[in-house]
Amino acid sequence: MLDSAKVFEFINSSPTPVTKREIARAFGIKGGENRVALKQVLKQLEKEGQIVKQPGGDYAVPQGLPAVAVIEVMEVDIDGDVIARAVDWNEAAQGEHPPHRSPAR
Repeated sequence: MLDSAKVFEFINSSPTPVTKREIARAFGIKGGENRVALKQVLKQLEKEGQIVKQPGGDYAVPQGLPAVAVIEVMEVDIDGDVIARAVDWNEAAQGEHPPHRSPAR
């Protein structure tokens, strides 16, 4: 039986969003009923709001930055640092929009 808590922990501990294939590989799932069970676990975790399925099919925890995003450059400061923000941001799934300016050094 596939443990949804362990699947969540795997996704949560990954530094980048993960694909269903990467999750299956991590749990030694090769096909048949086990793949169906994995799909059900992922759908349930997504329904509960514990994970989100990003464009492209990668899974991540909410309030995380996507691996790839379209950004809007707001300005370039005098030191050459780029100030930008994500264009497509889903506050319901990803939390509050991250600050577009880094703290003073």
